[in-house]
Amino acid sequence: GKRLKELQITKSNISTITSDFLINFQELDRISIRESRIKKIEAFPRLIQLDSLILKGNNILSLPNDLTNKLPRLNIMVLTDTAINFKYLPGFMFQKVPLTHLHLSGNAIVSMTSDTFSTLNKLENLKLDNNSISVLPKKVFHDLESLVELNLNKNSLLNLHKDNFIGLKSLRSLILSNNNPPCNVGISLIFFKAKKSSFIKMKFSEISLVSVTIFKQLIILSNLSMQKQLAYIEALMAGPPSPE
Repeated sequence: GKRLKELQITKSNISTITSDFLINFQELDRISIRESRIKKIEAFPRLIQLDSLILKGNNILSLPNDLTNKLPRLNIMVLTDTAINFKYLPGFMFQKVPLTHLHLSGNAIVSMTSDTFSTLNKLENLKLDNNSISVLPKKVFHDLESLVELNLNKNSLLNLHKDNFIGLKSLRSLILSNNNPPCNVGISLIFFKAKKSSFIKMKFSEISLVSVTIFKQLIILSNLSMQKQLAYIEALMAGPPSPE
C-alpha cells in the first residue's frame, strides 16, 4: 500500500477527503478522482512525488487555500466540470508548483486578477474554456513565457485589450471561438502576419473590439481560432491574406 504509485477513484460515494486520507501513500505520482460525490477536500499531505492531480466531474464545492503547497513536483493539474462557482479565480491555488498543464474548464469562472498565474512560468498548456469570463485583466498572462497553448473557447469575452497577451512569447495556439456576450455587436477583425510565423487567419467571433496591436507580442503564433460567424464583419488588413 505504501508503495502505491497511482490512485484512481471513479463514481465513488466518498463525500470528503480528509487531511490524513493519503498520508500513508508518500510515493503516489498520480491521483485521479472522477465523477464522484466528493464535496470537500480538506487538504493533501506532503506528496513529494506527485506529478498529476486530476479532479474531473465531481461535486466539489470548495478547495483549501493551500491545495498545492505540499505538492512540490506537481506537473499536471486538471480541475474541470466541478460544482465550484469560482467567479473570482484566486492565484494562491497555484503557488509553489512547477505546473506545465493547468485545465480549468467548466467552472463558471467570471474573473481573475493580473497576478492569478504570476508564478506559473513553466506552464505550457492553459485551458479556461467553458467558463463565463467577460474581461481579461491587462497583462494577466504576462509571466507565462513558456505557454504554448491557450484556450478561451466558450466564454463571454467582449473586448480584447492590447496588453492582454503581453509576455506570451512561446504561444503557438490561441483559441477564442464561441465567445457570446449578451447582445449582438459588430466586429472589427484583423488579418495579420505575426513575426516568425505562417499567415494566421483570424476568423469570426462575437468579440466587438480587437486592438490593432494586440498580437504584436505573439511572435511565433501559428494557430488562431476565433470562429462563430456574425452577419456583419469589418476586416482590417495588415497585408493580403495568403490562400489557405
